[in-house]
Amino acid sequence: MNIGTSEEYQFRFKLYAKKDSEINKWNSEQTSFTLAHNMFSTKTKAESKKYLGFKQPKGFVEIEPTLLDDTNLSTSVDWRTSGGVNAIKD
Repeated sequence: MNIGTSEEYQFRFKLYAKKDSEINKWNSEQTSFTLAHNMFSTKTKAESKKYLGFKQPKGFVEIEPTLLDDTNLSTSVDWRTSGGVNAIKD
């Protein structure tokens, strides 16, 4: 894709329209804050990643996380009886 062509304009406009739809959907579903457009509204995910500052080291191998068994966990812990809190001193 050549920079400054009508093809690129259409491509970037589609990215903007998709992001605009996502922003409007988000803003209509909640009221604690609002989203708006910024410099990333017309960038692809790969282009946006370049701004994050992470540089993957050579030889980096992504591994699947190991899921641990969580069936034996209690729903709460009393840290006073579990030794996680000191006795009152004063």
